[in-house]
Amino acid sequence: MRWIRSLIKGLATPSATECDDNVGGGASPLSGGLRVLLFVLSFFVPIVGVLVGIILINNPLPENRRFGKWLLIYSLVIFVLLCICGILAFAGLFWGQIPQELLASI
Repeated sequence: MRWIRSLIKGLATPSATECDDNVGGGASPLSGGLRVLLFVLSFFVPIVGVLVGIILINNPLPENRRFGKWLLIYSLVIFVLLCICGILAFAGLFWGQIPQELLASI
């Protein structure tokens, strides 16, 4: 509890010996449910997958690093596909209108 007071006061940060949560480096493997949730969330909000993927790549556990790499790749692919679909949808809105306007002005 000392480190909380010192953190609030802005004097110091907790050391590894003061923090009980730091046993074993604080790293634990992600559960299957959390992995599914992150993949689904990355589909709808790809920036979340990119950020979580970068964070997990720096994790000390190899299985979390591997999952972070796949999550990052998956999120970037989804982002590129969403951009392509958005460009095609935007172009499709005006594709049929441009020739009609040119013909009407003649």
